[in-house]
Amino acid sequence: MSLCFSLYFNIDTGNGYLNHDVFEISITHNLVEMAQAASLYDMLWRPNQNCYIYASEITPLLKQQLTHMIDNKEYYSQFNPENGWGSYSDFIYKVNRIYNACLKYPNALIEGDV
Repeated sequence: MSLCFSLYFNIDTGNGYLNHDVFEISITHNLVEMAQAASLYDMLWRPNQNCYIYASEITPLLKQQLTHMIDNKEYYSQFNPENGWGSYSDFIYKVNRIYNACLKYPNALIEGDV
């Protein structure tokens, strides 16, 4: 299983609204422990339950935690899954992609589908 994190816009079609995805990425659930240690779990896995609605709301937090993770590689690497599915490097790469997408689409809506 994995998290499917996406950014989207609601498009008014005249007959209702249609979700238009502008960014989507999957992150293995094997990285939940690392995400929790980095205070990223709530904003990525459960954004709507934690009142995060727009990409711009999580952008500063993503930058802060991403910098912290990069500066503390040894600490976060201890949360690498034993089964080899997912890693510190994978997580950094994906969080960086999410951060850049949030910068590009600050008004996009967030969805974390577990």
